[in-house]
Amino acid sequence: MSQKALLVIDAQVGLVEVVFSGREKAAVIGTLVGQARSANVPVLFVQHDSDEGILQVGSRGWQLHSEIGYREGDLVVRKRASDAFYQTSLEEELRERDVTEVIIAGFQTEFCIDTTTRRATTLGLDVTLVEDAHSSCGNEFLTGEQVIKHHNLTLNGFGNDEFWIDVQPSAVVSFLA
Repeated sequence: MSQKALLVIDAQVGLVEVVFSGREKAAVIGTLVGQARSANVPVLFVQHDSDEGILQVGSRGWQLHSEIGYREGDLVVRKRASDAFYQTSLEEELRERDVTEVIIAGFQTEFCIDTTTRRATTLGLDVTLVEDAHSSCGNEFLTGEQVIKHHNLTLNGFGNDEFWIDVQPSAVVSFLA
């Protein structure tokens, strides 16, 4: 039987304010957090630390967004790289909880979401990426919406012989084992 955990990655004020449909995505994340809590599924928040810019530690933009369901005392794993597992306690926290599947939501699609979902499969975890709960600012070639669609298509089915990424809309994500 699989043990699930919800990973909320970089749902910080500075990103919610600049990504495509940020407030709407934050609301979806908040709903997912509520559903996970109701099902007694662990929720882990990942927070990006930067020395400058919109995610500068201690700044308003660095704070976890109010709509994502974070509560004082919730587990927060702080990171400094796109890979939420790199030089953090995330893998250890998941192993301590016997987690075998992570449900991932957050920001930014082509950076921390992409890198962390792929890395999770190589660490022996199945992944559900919530297709309507991640977003991007876009770039000179693609809009934020196009980046999301591209990654939902590209990441769905990515994996290895044992562990896979499954992209699902929030309406069908299940927190039951």
